[in-house]
Amino acid sequence: MIEWLRAKTNPAPAHYDCLMLLASGEVVLGRASRELPIVAWSVLNRPSWVQGKQLRPGHARGERHPRVFLSDADCELIRELYGDGGVTTYAELARKFECGKSTIRDIVKCRTRFNG
Repeated sequence: MIEWLRAKTNPAPAHYDCLMLLASGEVVLGRASRELPIVAWSVLNRPSWVQGKQLRPGHARGERHPRVFLSDADCELIRELYGDGGVTTYAELARKFECGKSTIRDIVKCRTRFNG
């Protein structure tokens, strides 16, 4: 069984081959590009950065962490705004959400708040 990752929240990798489910319903093997209408993607041998972090039971993550200042809904909104092309820079999003550019970058690239 193939485990698909939504392309809306987890951008498909452009630097190695993966299976891509297109909006037409077709499944294609190759590297992602902006021209392809990718709905979901998957690989059989995922690199470690794609895997979700393994936490010990009882450790807070996401909105439950005591130092969090952006909600999960804010993270989804950031990814949508950056992906839609309406707001094009990390700096603009950082000003809007009152956080650092590196925080925005990590959210957009799914380095944080990734529930894979």
